[in-house]
Amino acid sequence: MTQAGGQSAPSGAGGQMAGQLRAARVLTGLLERGARDGLPVLEWAISHAGARVTGRCYAQPGAARRAALAAWAAAPGIRLGEEHHQDSRMTTITGTAKPERTRHGFATITLTGDIWED
Repeated sequence: MTQAGGQSAPSGAGGQMAGQLRAARVLTGLLERGARDGLPVLEWAISHAGARVTGRCYAQPGAARRAALAAWAAAPGIRLGEEHHQDSRMTTITGTAKPERTRHGFATITLTGDIWED
């Protein structure tokens, strides 16, 4: 891979790009499964390094957000945990699947969402 001016890109960039491509393939599989299974819509992001995909839920109200995260967590078998932030009256729900082999290579999938007290 070359940059403008014909210079070679840093060696790590190729590895990072490969990780992002792998993550994009994993995300495509997740979205296909979500569409097939009627799962709620999440915001998805691919990390700048490695095959990491993060789904963030913004559903309203908080109960719908919690339910959406639980539905997505059940699909790949992610265990969700909760952390209550007393000062902001918010609970963060997060779960990460250990890096597991997919048909596209190893990938890490994280789900997260914040729920504020009423």
